[in-house]
Amino acid sequence: MRMIGALVLAAGIGGAGLVYWLETHNAEPSMEELMPGYSRANSRVMGEYYGHAGEMMWELREALARPDVQAGLVFGTAAIVSAICFRIAWLDER
Repeated sequence: MRMIGALVLAAGIGGAGLVYWLETHNAEPSMEELMPGYSRANSRVMGEYYGHAGEMMWELREALARPDVQAGLVFGTAAIVSAICFRIAWLDER
């Protein structure tokens, strides 16, 4: 289990780096770069139509579209899975 945990962690680090590199290397201009104030205006409109929950969902969607957040999610998932593997190995040893 320790070997699996180490492999998962290494794959997560490599995968996060690859996701970040691909997303930033092949990036097209975002709507915010093309039309400054776009995100703020859309957030306001979502707030008017769907209330505070709609505004929060729009902001979450905008955050999840960023490459650094995507890479962080890949790394975080790999870290959790590897921690579970290390914990299982530690419990088996005891």
